[in-house]
Amino acid sequence: MSQAVKQNWVNGQLRFSKNISFTDALSFATEIKESSEGNKIKALAVRSCGEVEYGIIFAVEYDGTEKARKALFYKLTDKLKRRFGNDVNWDITGSCWVIQ
Repeated sequence: MSQAVKQNWVNGQLRFSKNISFTDALSFATEIKESSEGNKIKALAVRSCGEVEYGIIFAVEYDGTEKARKALFYKLTDKLKRRFGNDVNWDITGSCWVIQ
């Protein structure tokens, strides 16, 4: 039987407006992968979100502390707002249960 195991992963989905192209979403995902947190990434993918919108799904490992979770969250959301303004929404959390 499968088992759910809680992981210390900041994870979620970024959803871009139709003004943001696939190339822009892919570029941002690549930037995340090549950042200092890149070696902590457990999952990263660009996906479609409707007919003409794209998104990024991700999971990044952290040390489990609230301080580290908040630091990752604020670093990522700051980058998103600076680069895409109001053309992006997100659903990001620090709780993740992996099915094994």
